[in-house]
Amino acid sequence: MTKKISFIPGPYKTQGEEFLEIPKPAKNYIPKWYKKEKFFAIEDSDTLNSVNHMTVKACVPFLDTLISGYMIELHQDIFVSKKNGSTEIKWRSGPDPLVLRMSADGVKFFDSALPTPIGCSDDHWAWKLYFGIKVPVGYSVLVTHPINRYDLPFISSSGIMDEFTPFFGQFSFWLKDGFEGIIPKGTPIAQLFPFKRDDWKSEIRKDLTDSLAFHLHEKLRTIGVGYYKKTFHRKKSYK
Repeated sequence: MTKKISFIPGPYKTQGEEFLEIPKPAKNYIPKWYKKEKFFAIEDSDTLNSVNHMTVKACVPFLDTLISGYMIELHQDIFVSKKNGSTEIKWRSGPDPLVLRMSADGVKFFDSALPTPIGCSDDHWAWKLYFGIKVPVGYSVLVTHPINRYDLPFISSSGIMDEFTPFFGQFSFWLKDGFEGIIPKGTPIAQLFPFKRDDWKSEIRKDLTDSLAFHLHEKLRTIGVGYYKKTFHRKKSYK
């Protein structure tokens, strides 16, 4: 049965027009570098040898991270610059902030115990949101930095929200060291993963070791490429 995630727009005015900031399916944000990637790093007429040179394009779990869930995107360009040793972030229009400064002069106002991600400047910022999220009872939403998007000039923080998130939320991010320039409209700033809450308990199953090893060996003998996709992978749907 298909579940529904609801995005509830809050009021936002820009240049006299109402703006609805709605997350979209993550499959719409596959990065250009992934699309350009070849399946094999080395062109080789020997197919069996080429298997040893497959790129990330051959990894189905990696692709799943790019196309699963929903993305929150920037709806305006933002401009990052340095002035007198201090970072400034500006945008062209809108009465309400897109970005909040959460620190100044090395002092963090919001969460002083939160470490700065490695490779980022100590200035602490937050993305400002203007919509609510609602999922069915028993479900939650993981909000996190767009997964495997190391190319983005910032790192967003992560959090889990249960069932309903009210309007006007915010979540932290840090700019990468030395970054100045434009972060363009449409850039994904966070990825949303709805999931069902269950109780879990871990265990060690030594009795499965031999049977799994035999199963994997027999399958791998007969399938040169795409073993995981043909054996275990399950298609997901986010619309």
